[in-house]
Amino acid sequence: MFALNLGGVDLQLAEIDNICRDMYREAVPKSILRKFNLIFNDDLEVDRTIKVDILIGLDYYWELVGQDVVQFDSLVAQKTRCGWMLSGCYIGESKREGHQLLCKGNMVSDQVVKSLWELDSIGIKDDASPVKDQISDHFEKNITYGEGRYCVSLSWKEEDKGKLMNNKFIASKRLQSLSRRLEGNPELKKAYDENLAEMERSGIIREASSRAKDGPVFYLPHHPVLREDSRTTEVRPVFDASAKGYNAVSLNDSLEAGPNLLPNILKVLLRFRRWKVAVISDVAKAFVQI
Repeated sequence: MFALNLGGVDLQLAEIDNICRDMYREAVPKSILRKFNLIFNDDLEVDRTIKVDILIGLDYYWELVGQDVVQFDSLVAQKTRCGWMLSGCYIGESKREGHQLLCKGNMVSDQVVKSLWELDSIGIKDDASPVKDQISDHFEKNITYGEGRYCVSLSWKEEDKGKLMNNKFIASKRLQSLSRRLEGNPELKKAYDENLAEMERSGIIREASSRAKDGPVFYLPHHPVLREDSRTTEVRPVFDASAKGYNAVSLNDSLEAGPNLLPNILKVLLRFRRWKVAVISDVAKAFVQI
């Protein structure tokens, strides 16, 4: 921020490198300027490229612009603390010219305008690739339905599939530390135990066998998260798939992330405007079951 006195008005301005693109102003014909019989604060009889130095908001605008106004057709002259300024448009001397704006911005390509509406302009890009397509195919081919739920096999990274190590000792230490912390907060311990019991009754979790039949064994440490603003579940368990094993490899490191399944927010908003009724649904504890 810095201070500037403009025409006797003290302004507090924020400094940025560039306000906008340069503007181009064609010369205004003398025949039109003679109608005003005024001395303007700029030479309007010559073509000029104008660099915008100051952008003034309405908080200061009317302190700089007075009440005196002279108008001819669509051109308006206003008296300011820095002299008379001219704005608007005028009819060219020939019919071919038509209405002429005093200032014109450089032409912007259709591609630049289109980019303003695309998600990748804010960093969200379509992540379609051959690898993502393979993951989607794997999902479609391996999905099954049984016991009231859909199941699908994990999408392992081929180069990391054999690196995951049994981390039972590390997970046990995390569990012991959690148990000691919950002993100091009986209410949280009771709510957490009830939440885990509900997950077991719902079939979301089950007791693991002491010996795995095949494949890598990896235990997920967990801890409670308290959300007092939640209308459904104040206490919920969070499973840590980023927990590292002895070789600093986690379950998340060994699995493919898969394609982005989030809906395009622009399309969602447009659909809300298209029909009279919107229907939404919620899958209870959806993320716990993934």
